[in-house]
Amino acid sequence: MATLSPLSLAPHLLTTEQAATLLNVSSKTILNWIGEDRIPYVRLPGGQERAQYRIPLDGLVASLSGTFDLGAALRAGEEHVSSLSSSEVRQRATPDH
Repeated sequence: MATLSPLSLAPHLLTTEQAATLLNVSSKTILNWIGEDRIPYVRLPGGQERAQYRIPLDGLVASLSGTFDLGAALRAGEEHVSSLSSSEVRQRATPDH
C-alpha cells in the first residue's frame, strides 16, 4: 500500500505572477484583490519592504464566478500533461525555430 507524504497533500501554491498569468490579468490586479480580500492568500514571513504572497490554486479557482469551469479545464490539462511521455513534454516545450 502506497503512503502519502505530507507534501503530496499540500495545496498547490501560486506566486502572484503565476496567478496573474493564469487569469490573464496583471500582478498589480492580483495584489489589489489580495488587499481587498477578494482571493485567498498566504503572506510569507519577512519581506518588510515588499510583502510576498502565495495563492492556493484551489482557493483561487473557488473564488471565481461565471459560467466557465476553470477548475475542470485545469484538471483536464493536468491529466493531458501527465499522459505525455517525457520526450513529448520536452518536444512541446521547445519553441519551433
